Amino acid sequence: MPNVLAIGGTIRPGSTTELALRYCLKVLEQAGAKTELLGGQDLLLPMYDPANSQRDSRAERLLAAVRRADAVILGTPAYHASVSGLV
Repeated sequence: MPNVLAIGGTIRPGSTTELALRYCLKVLEQAGAKTELLGGQDLLLPMYDPANSQRDSRAERLLAAVRRADAVILGTPAYHASVSGLV
C-alpha cells in the first residue's frame, strides 16, 4: 500500500488548493493508498538555521512525513505567476 503525502501551500483553511488536495487524497484512498495532508498551518516553519540543531515540532513532523512518503503531491495557489512562499 503506497503512502502519499499532500502538502498544501496556503494558510487559509478550506482554500481551493486544500480542497483539491483533499479530493486527490480521497481518490487515492479509494484506490488503497494511505494518505496524509499537511496544510498551510503545518508549514508555518521557522527559518532554517544550519547552526541551530534544535528543530521545531512542525519541522520534525514535516520531515517524518516526507521520509514515510512513497509519493508527494504539492498544491499551491499561483501568486504573481509563481508558487506560494510556503511551498
